Amino acid sequence: MEIFLLMVIIIILSFVQSILGIGLLLFGTPSLLLIGYGFIEALIILLPPSILISLLQIINNKESKSIEMAEFKRNFNFYCIPFLFLGLITIKLVIEIINFTLLIGIILIFISIIRSHTTANYKLSNFLSKNNVLGNIFIGIIHGLSNMGGSFLSVLSASTFPNNKSLIRYAVAYCYLIMGLIQFIFIATQFSVQFSYINIVYILISGLIFRFFGEKLFASILNYQYQKLITILIFFYGVLLLLNPLII
Repeated sequence: MEIFLLMVIIIILSFVQSILGIGLLLFGTPSLLLIGYGFIEALIILLPPSILISLLQIINNKESKSIEMAEFKRNFNFYCIPFLFLGLITIKLVIEIINFTLLIGIILIFISIIRSHTTANYKLSNFLSKNNVLGNIFIGIIHGLSNMGGSFLSVLSASTFPNNKSLIRYAVAYCYLIMGLIQFIFIATQFSVQFSYINIVYILISGLIFRFFGEKLFASILNYQYQKLITILIFFYGVLLLLNPLII
């Protein structure tokens, strides 16, 4: 039953990530926390499928060679990655005392409120477009601590490439690929984790979903629908995580 539930989550969120560029980590992490998995356990399940889909999205994109994208990647590589390591090291040191359900729930509610409020979203997008370095530093820390950097990464990407869902998804996929590889290597070397045949199955399922459905679904969704759907899902998971202690 447990494997079946995980399979359903992986399948659904692979569709989501194939369309939105985010999903397996941003929504998969709270999903697994809600059904009783620990933070590190959730990451070791979710990171490999996420890494594969991000890689396939990068390979499939034909519009990524531009001065703006080169600058976006440069800022990410120089400023986000070092602070991602800082966040991961912090997790290693204080993992026993962090309430990840509460932390991630608060982060998701916060970003969903900003994204749904026109003025606040505009101010955040405007700030990030003018302060790309600070945005990358913040994303690195948040992602290292909570795996929720994708919620802010989508805002940073949208502010850098407004009204271009293809470049937004490519930018998110690039960042997710690099961060995912770093996270997976760090967790595999610093924590006691188990990786079995079922993890390989999850990876294959995600790859097949993107291969046969991802691009068709992505092409059918409009930019404003793309952004609205992300906001709704972020808010939904934030509420579930904050209510979880009351439910159980």
